[in-house]
Amino acid sequence: MVFDLDGTLIRGDTCCELIAGRIGRLDQMRGFERCVTQREIEAARVEMSRWYSQFSEDELSQSLVGAVEAPGMRAGLDRLRAAGVMVAIASITWPFAVRWFAERLGAQFYLGTELRADKTIGHVWPEDKAEWLRYLAGSLGLEKAETAAVGDSAGDLPMLCEAGRGYYVGKDRNTWPEVIHLPGGNIDEIARELLKAD
Repeated sequence: MVFDLDGTLIRGDTCCELIAGRIGRLDQMRGFERCVTQREIEAARVEMSRWYSQFSEDELSQSLVGAVEAPGMRAGLDRLRAAGVMVAIASITWPFAVRWFAERLGAQFYLGTELRADKTIGHVWPEDKAEWLRYLAGSLGLEKAETAAVGDSAGDLPMLCEAGRGYYVGKDRNTWPEVIHLPGGNIDEIARELLKAD
């Protein structure tokens, strides 16, 4: 089961906002959160990478302690793992942030936008999350019907449709018949629904 991170496993401030708040860049980051085109987002990521260059990944990750967890998150992930479901996190945010959550939540796999040592960026876009889910399932020998995904935005739709079972937890009305809309996104409720469906 693949989970989006911002807006799905955590609510309120995004990972990037949490980090920006710690390093005195929150106003700028909130401006970046309004970017919509790929070019705008690429430029924002380049600027963020400049901010981050003054800090270690451990220092930046400390800001994530204040993240607001989704309701039922711990119980739901525990329930999934107890049932033998492998958990993954796919996000367009930075991999050190995704890894920080993966390690604490017991997720076996994670994907994030790479900040390389040579200062280049290995961008992850919404469609890449769908491709990664497909690759991960194939590498684990799983059929599409044996996969599930959870996301909170239209950008997650490719991943949700790639999964055998897709759950949309956004507040906006779900207009996609391919996915199940569970507004409020209680992760334990999603886990129960998935396991009952199996």
